[in-house]
Amino acid sequence: MPPTPRSLIGGKILYAKGYEYHKNRYEKSELGKVLWYAGGIMDWPNAYTLHRGVDEVDKGQYDRFEATEFVTGCLMCFDDALIKAVGPMDESYFLYYEDADWCARTARAGLQLYYDPSIVVYHKNSQSTDGPGSKLHEDYQKKNRMTFGLRYAPLRTKLHLLKNSILHL
Repeated sequence: MPPTPRSLIGGKILYAKGYEYHKNRYEKSELGKVLWYAGGIMDWPNAYTLHRGVDEVDKGQYDRFEATEFVTGCLMCFDDALIKAVGPMDESYFLYYEDADWCARTARAGLQLYYDPSIVVYHKNSQSTDGPGSKLHEDYQKKNRMTFGLRYAPLRTKLHLLKNSILHL
């Protein structure tokens, strides 16, 4: 299944050496070889995006070009035909879930999303928000997951998101 014009393609993303989330889990020789993304899954019942392979040492287990449900904004390849068909990313998200929104819109337009392991980058995860788990990181994740979920998730998930947001006021 080769990519076609108007496809959205993501590649293999490894944590940059020393930026692995679970630093003590790996041998020194494995640092810089830990996956952050190897294709993505849309978890609609929970309004989450999941990274396949996250925190696994890359041993080639995800080295097959294939369709995927989610392409992270950390690495997206596309041509201008995709933007013409789907429109630009929604800037109202600002941080986090803008990529999920764009993937949902791409899929709903009947266009393909792919994972291509021959495209590789190294990622210093969440550095624009003071690192993973920071207050800034968590605040934007919660806010934008709510926006995303209310736009696209099944009714039951929407109700759950609203209930949880009211309980945490």
